[in-house]
Amino acid sequence: MKKIFYIVAASLIAFSADAQKSKVVSAHNYLRYGELDKAKESIDLAAENETTSGMAKTWLYRGNVYFQISQSKEEKYKTLAENPIREAYNSYMKAYEFDTKKIDINELNQALAGCVPPLFAKGIEKFNGQDYEGAVELFENCIAINTKFNATDSLSIYNAALASERAENYDKALEFYSKCREIGYGGAKIFANISDVYKKQGKDQEAMNIIKEGRKQYPNNQD
Repeated sequence: MKKIFYIVAASLIAFSADAQKSKVVSAHNYLRYGELDKAKESIDLAAENETTSGMAKTWLYRGNVYFQISQSKEEKYKTLAENPIREAYNSYMKAYEFDTKKIDINELNQALAGCVPPLFAKGIEKFNGQDYEGAVELFENCIAINTKFNATDSLSIYNAALASERAENYDKALEFYSKCREIGYGGAKIFANISDVYKKQGKDQEAMNIIKEGRKQYPNNQD
């Protein structure tokens, strides 16, 4: 009797695992036919299940679903997620945590790289809407993607510095401005930016020191 019970239990476990994996496949198929609501429902269930949440394919497909939601022009799909491009980014990054030998790594790399333009655009949108902390986070995502591929996103670094300063996160602003200075982006203006941040922190001596250093490097710059 016990043997029969174990066989039935094992069969149920296997059936449950197959059912969860089928949700990953279903999400992919729904996405192919543009049914983003059904694709999202299927892939979210797969991402929450312990059987499929440890599969790189689950997170690759989840990234694909949310990326398409972020790009959709249809009202019924645009409102499926609050910040779909961030969800796409997070999903693609999570896919790297698992066995990527079971997926096409080039597809994952290209998908992640494809997130940079919409993330950057969303960052500008947040900045213009005075959601500076939200903007910093999005620019940081752009920086992280480029870093993963051994590239330097100087414009995102500079924008992250500006947004951090506007958010009054002066330590982070200094971090990003200093990075700009390190990579030679922004020229003399960066020294002025750093000085302004120091002044906002009440560090007048540090502000003067950085201006002196800037004048040595750019003696003909009147600013």
